[in-house]
Amino acid sequence: MTTETEIKKAIHARLRAILPRIVRVQSGMFRLRGRVVHAADAGTPDLLGFCPHGRVVAIEVKTCDGEATEEQSRFLADVVFAGGIAAVCDSVESAEAVIRAKCAGHEEAAL
Repeated sequence: MTTETEIKKAIHARLRAILPRIVRVQSGMFRLRGRVVHAADAGTPDLLGFCPHGRVVAIEVKTCDGEATEEQSRFLADVVFAGGIAAVCDSVESAEAVIRAKCAGHEEAAL
């Protein structure tokens, strides 16, 4: 089975080719050289960026049997409420389909 990290890397690589900016976001806490490092707040999506026409893009990556946490779902809902594009994706194909569908009619030539 493909891991979430592998899916995230593949989606990131594909979206970098079709969006002006998309970045991977480390959230939560982790250890680095014996120190605890605080990254983005819990619930922050795995990938954040924007479309050619300026809409924010937020993608939470899960495996086919994974589910977004309450915090992740709330963040994605906030992005949509603010006019952005947000989704939980489990494959490159699903992420690309979301971007193409939601960006339809907005700078289509750039996609």
